Amino acid sequence: MQRVGRYEILDELGRGATGIVYRARDPSIGRLLAIKTIRLASLGDPEEARRLRERLRREAHSAGILSHPGIVVVYDVGQEGELAYIAMELVPGRSLEAWLKAGQPLDRQLILSVLRQAAAALDYAHKKGVVHRDIKPANILIGEDGAAKITDFGVAKISSSEQLTMTGTVLGTPNYMSPEQIQGKAVDGRADQFALAVIAYEMLTGQKPFLADSLTAVLYKIVAVEPRAAHEVNPRLPWAASLVLGRALAKKPEDRYPSCGEFVSALERALESKQDWQAAARAPAEATATETLGRPIEQEVALPAERLSPAKARPRRRILAALLAGLGALAVGAAIYFGVEQWRSWSETGLPAPPVAPSPPAAPQTLAQATETAPRQPPAKPAEEKTAPDAMAQEPAPEQHKPEPAPVARKAPPSYYKLMVTSSPPGARVVFDGNAQATCKTPCTVTLSEGRHTLAARLAGHRPEMRIIELSGPREIFIPMAALQGTLFVESTPAGAQIILNGQLRQERTPARLILPAGKHRVEVLRNGERAQREIEVKESALVRVHFELGP
Repeated sequence: MQRVGRYEILDELGRGATGIVYRARDPSIGRLLAIKTIRLASLGDPEEARRLRERLRREAHSAGILSHPGIVVVYDVGQEGELAYIAMELVPGRSLEAWLKAGQPLDRQLILSVLRQAAAALDYAHKKGVVHRDIKPANILIGEDGAAKITDFGVAKISSSEQLTMTGTVLGTPNYMSPEQIQGKAVDGRADQFALAVIAYEMLTGQKPFLADSLTAVLYKIVAVEPRAAHEVNPRLPWAASLVLGRALAKKPEDRYPSCGEFVSALERALESKQDWQAAARAPAEATATETLGRPIEQEVALPAERLSPAKARPRRRILAALLAGLGALAVGAAIYFGVEQWRSWSETGLPAPPVAPSPPAAPQTLAQATETAPRQPPAKPAEEKTAPDAMAQEPAPEQHKPEPAPVARKAPPSYYKLMVTSSPPGARVVFDGNAQATCKTPCTVTLSEGRHTLAARLAGHRPEMRIIELSGPREIFIPMAALQGTLFVESTPAGAQIILNGQLRQERTPARLILPAGKHRVEVLRNGERAQREIEVKESALVRVHFELGP
């Protein structure tokens, strides 16, 4: 092939299941670019050809309304006979997937840089109303200058526009899809955040958080099973990183971070709690662990939104049987954790908490002390006893005085200091250094050893907070707990009605926008003796609109 449209083909960059990507040149301006092509005639199925043609058009349209340094620029889209193509920015370098496949741990700075840049690009797209829906390592290109760019908006959904996927199907790459995407529910930018968290987990641990030997099992795990804590997979990571990744991988979108940028910032702070943290290399089997149904599941697939077909349900039943067979092993694990659970139930009774700081270690014994306390051993029998009279009468040799060994220097015991922790509002449960038994309820005072410590505070209805402190003396720390809030927009016909929220009269009249704590509320409106009420639930960072019809 010498030319596609007006573009001169220079060489092939790569190929996949649906097309080939070429390095090309635009002769009119001399610009080098990448050409993604799909030969529609080779597909055989007209519906498949129509769908892929629509995907190219969608990718061009989605990327065309975005202008950001972290998003690959799309220049042109067209069709030449049975060949559909899209012309886009050429990024010298390689994809994040290629970096992971190299089998070496990623550099710490590279990990953080890629996550920061990807988060900034995604947040920009979300503000423009575009959700990517197929974020994965293969779609993050890393240039030779270290710049990361997101490509392939072919699965993107443009908010407030027509639904671009068929009813009852979902599109994306299974390992990186969010639970709501798998279930065919409405998605927003938090679905991309979930995928970015999967990538972060993979870069840090060398494993995907949801792995199984079949597509059905992978999808089931994403929807119903919590991933293993990242610091358990890679012990060189701090436990605080597991907390952050756990929130970004939450099953419910409202439980995740409000934006990708906030997720990455929290992850970066968590990683800083352990100065020598290191990422793990992707395991050799990781590259093929997700191949199933005769093809890698990283290819685009269409799956039923509510249930899987009977043929695909059979592996699921086998997995269920395996889970039931493993209950015996889980019982053993339960016995091991019984002590921890007993402590947890004890802590809720309000009894005095165990001391946070361990008892200072005993000073090491000197050599003389160790000799005094050591058990005396009977003397060893000589190899040949002397029984001759002259031997028995022999006078003992004079005792030789050996110099006493120099005393071993005592190691100074560690210093301990008191730390007072308060929060607003009070009542937050604080966990120290990831130790489930080292907790207190604010306001409280604990004793900790000198050095660096991490504090994780949780309070119902508020965002979790984490602090990293250096303790070198007595100290106080204050933790403000931000309430989970959402927006309620109340309107009525006719307008001008009084608003009564949870039995309290508000100053605002309809239409009004109210910032409220996340949770359930009772809303009433009153106008000219006409009254109406409704129970509503406000979710974090979400907008809820409620409309009342009142009499004239």
